Formats: sequence, structure tokens, C-alpha cells
Amino acid sequence: MSEKTEKKVLLTRENLVFQLKNIVNKIQVKVKKKILPAFDSNLTDNNYLEMKVQKFLAYCVKKKYLIKNIQADGEITYSLNMDMVLAEHPKKLFRKHNPLAYHANELLSLGEKSIKPLFNISIPENRV
Repeated sequence: MSEKTEKKVLLTRENLVFQLKNIVNKIQVKVKKKILPAFDSNLTDNNYLEMKVQKFLAYCVKKKYLIKNIQADGEITYSLNMDMVLAEHPKKLFRKHNPLAYHANELLSLGEKSIKPLFNISIPENRV
């Protein structure tokens, strides 16, 4: 593991929803200006977005990409399972066996400078 991947990545469902709302709003503005193609406009509905996030988290826990942690105060956090996400697979099977890493590589191939402004997730100081 490189130095960059030694950091433990923690997230909460609430923070993920909060960040995704910001991303969806930015994308929606670009869609209206015809900079980006149309996308699932239902994502602007908070209930729909939260349901999608819940299903995504459940999928990631089931596939062992995320590890669900229940804190002493009852708060649920998720930590990224680095071993699973960074696992090696033959090229032909990579997308099927590790979709998170596959899509991360796809984003990386587009170039960080062009992608980062769209998906710049800044975590407020008082939130994880």
C-alpha cells in the first residue's frame, strides 16, 4: 500500500447525502446550461437521493467494499475496506469483481483537473 492509501477513510450516510446533494445541484446547473447531458432528474428529490444512497451503502457493505461500524453513541460510520478496493483482478474481470475501483480508474483516466471541480468533496470540520 502506498502512503496515500494508508489513511483510513470514514464516512457517514448523512455526510454522503449532504455531499451528493451539492454535486447533484452543480450537475443540474450544468445540464440546464447544456454543458452536460441530461441525467436522472429524480436525484434532485431528497427522498429519492437518500434511498439511492442507502441502497448504494448496502451494496458496498454486502460486497465488502465498506465496513459498517456502529459507534458507542449509536452513530453508524462506514470505513473503506482498502484491501478489497485495491485487490488485483484480471483485466477481463476487473469491472465485474471490483466496480468501485474500476470507476475510480475511469475517472482518473479522464484527468483529475477536469474531474475534481465537479466532485470536490470538502468535509466540514465538525463532520466526518
